[in-house]
Amino acid sequence: MEENIKPATYNLRRAYLKCFFEYLKEEDIISSNPVTTLPKRKAQDKIIDIPIDVLQQLLALPDKTSFTGLVDHCLILLMMDCGIRPKEALTLKVSDFDIKHNCVTILAELAKTGVSRTLPLSIETVRPITKVISSRPKDWNNNVPVFCSCSGVTY
Repeated sequence: MEENIKPATYNLRRAYLKCFFEYLKEEDIISSNPVTTLPKRKAQDKIIDIPIDVLQQLLALPDKTSFTGLVDHCLILLMMDCGIRPKEALTLKVSDFDIKHNCVTILAELAKTGVSRTLPLSIETVRPITKVISSRPKDWNNNVPVFCSCSGVTY
């Protein structure tokens, strides 16, 4: 029961053990059920359907006339479009984007799972990403993340 397993697996095993120990208790083999002291584990919440008007309000918040506002808007679009994790998105470099093929590659060393993957992007996301990349100061090298402040510092 101390294994690092998913909550559903843990709770299923807990249920089987609880049932077994209840049987032993009813047969007077043990005096109490030790599993009753083990709490159930809470499973992660499911994906929530967010109303379109709420998403539109969220996208309207950043000031797209400033560099940081454009970056914020683009970051929101990226996360909504492909479901990228925030930490992974904030580490993306210009070289990680393939604008021609509308995709972004998450390198294995930056991915939470440790596995490299390529995520498809919609044209509605690629256009602002292209704008952010072209708006960057020319003296910034590839080590400066795409999603950063106007001084080149990551959020």
